[in-house]
Amino acid sequence: MTQSMEIELACSKLGFSYQNAERCGDKTIAEVSLDFAAGQFVALIGPNGAGKSTLLKLLMGLIEPNDGEVLLEQQTLSRFKRRAIAQRVALVPQDVSLGYAFSVREVVAMGRNPHLGYFQAESEQDRKLIQQALQKTDLLAMADRRVDQLSGGERQRVFIARALAQQTPILLMDEPTANLDLCHQLELLTLLRTLAQEGHLVITAIHDLALAARFCDRLVMLSQGKVVADGLPDEVLTEDSLRRYFSIDARVDKNIAGELRVTALKPCSS
Repeated sequence: MTQSMEIELACSKLGFSYQNAERCGDKTIAEVSLDFAAGQFVALIGPNGAGKSTLLKLLMGLIEPNDGEVLLEQQTLSRFKRRAIAQRVALVPQDVSLGYAFSVREVVAMGRNPHLGYFQAESEQDRKLIQQALQKTDLLAMADRRVDQLSGGERQRVFIARALAQQTPILLMDEPTANLDLCHQLELLTLLRTLAQEGHLVITAIHDLALAARFCDRLVMLSQGKVVADGLPDEVLTEDSLRRYFSIDARVDKNIAGELRVTALKPCSS
C-alpha cells in the first residue's frame, strides 16, 4: 500500500512537567510539535530520561499537558471520551504486569472491549480477531496459561497481542522489544513494519538504534524533553548526534545491503 500523508496524530508546542520537575524549573517535555501520518513507522529515540515514555502517554491522553495540545484526526484529544480514543489508539506500556490471574486469551480479548457495548458478548468476528492476534504474536500454544506465570518477554507479547486485537489505526508502543529475545524482536518489528505499510500509524520508543534504523522509516530524537532531530534514519543517526546526545563515539556507515549500521566504539571522554 502506498503511504498516505493524511495526518492522524499531532501535537503542537506540547509541554509537560512532573511535580518534582516543576520544583526544579525543569520541564520533562518542552515545546514539542510533531505531525504523524498514516502509513508511517516512527521510532522515538534518545537517552534515558529524554521524555520518550512521557510523550507517548501525552499522545494517548493518559496525562494532561501543561502547555500546548494533542490533536487526533485534527481534533483536540481532550474532546474525545476514553472509549473513543481506545477505538482509535492502542498503547503497549513498559509495565506489563497484571494484578489478577487472567489467561493469555482473556487478556488479549480485552482488546475488543472498546468495540463492544455494555454486557455485549463477543461476536464470531471478535473471536477471529483475537485468534489472529494470538497467532501473529506466537501465543496460540499458551493461550490458556495464566499471564502471571509467564516470563517478562511472554507477557510483553500478550500485551502486544491485545493491542493488535484492538484493531486501531494507531499503535503506540513503549519499548516493545525490551524483554524479547532476538527472534521475537525481529518478528515483532517485521509485523509492525507490515502494519505501517498497510496504512497504520505505528510509533514506538526504542533503545536499539540499529533496529530503529533498519525497520523504521522515520526517527524522532529526543533529548531533555525536546526534539533535537527528526527525519530519515541516515539524517538523524549521525556520528555528531550520537556524540552530542548519547555521549558515545560511534561509527555510522552502511552494510552491503545498504542498511544503516551504527557501531558504538567507546563512551565520549568526560
